[in-house]
Amino acid sequence: MGIRLANHPNIQENRDKAKNSESFRVFLHGVNLSLNFETHLNTSCDATQKYIVVNDSGSNYVSYTGFICLQDEIMYVNSASVVDSETTRFEVVRARYGTVALTHDIYEYIRSVIEVTQDTTGYKTSMTMCNPLSDLFSPVISNGYLYMSVLEPYDWAIWSTNRKYNTANKTVLYIYEGIRGEIMLQYTGFNGICTFDTDMNKVEFKFEDKLGLWWEKKMDKDLIFKDDNIKTVLSELLDYDINKIQYSTFDYGTSGILVDGSFYNCDLIGTNEVEKYRDFLKLLSTLGIRMCFDQYENLLLFSDININT
Repeated sequence: MGIRLANHPNIQENRDKAKNSESFRVFLHGVNLSLNFETHLNTSCDATQKYIVVNDSGSNYVSYTGFICLQDEIMYVNSASVVDSETTRFEVVRARYGTVALTHDIYEYIRSVIEVTQDTTGYKTSMTMCNPLSDLFSPVISNGYLYMSVLEPYDWAIWSTNRKYNTANKTVLYIYEGIRGEIMLQYTGFNGICTFDTDMNKVEFKFEDKLGLWWEKKMDKDLIFKDDNIKTVLSELLDYDINKIQYSTFDYGTSGILVDGSFYNCDLIGTNEVEKYRDFLKLLSTLGIRMCFDQYENLLLFSDININT
């Protein structure tokens, strides 16, 4: 068995694209001056439904009309109505811009977005599972960049009294790509920070992968794990739905499916041993575990050691 330094397809993926086709769409979450929301479906939906029911404590989203991103599908909310104090019903147009109407589960993320495709001049994104130049398994934060050319960069300035967009929030980026007018989600970026050049009428955003939401956060939990599998540990550590933590399915020459038993369990590891979340994630990596978030916000796990082949 031993250590296998396989060229795993999810270790690194880079995208670098100028605006040269119609087969891409770009959306931002968090920049609307009036209403931005992130939520989940209250009940799963199939591909034929013309409405979705979302979690909405306090009925805050009933005034919303506009685009929402839900995995590979872009929808448009035509109207909203209160179901009860905890849920809101959206009447939606499905499968916008060449996306496909799909079945969606309750643990998937839904966000309100605005489209910035027409202003986009290019983007660069990457997804990296580890940094072999530093050590074998420690996770790293991947970055993405969005470049836009706008008529009025002051519309994006946080200090401008006439701004049209709210860049004080940590923005989320969605990039959809495809061919022949059919597109799918290819990148989701987080912690977006905006800069702009008023002379060149340019706006630029820098993003991180979702791991960045925890990376610099001070450890605020007191947990001890005793012979627990890695999915359980990460779910409790990050307060993340265990359905969104997945073993990467790389073909090792047999079944190609990783399971709990493919990884060492975490035994007598405590969060009080570290200062920040990143330190605990690095501690987990000493078990030979690589990790990164994909475009669907799934936390992918992979290892070159202790694989049952």
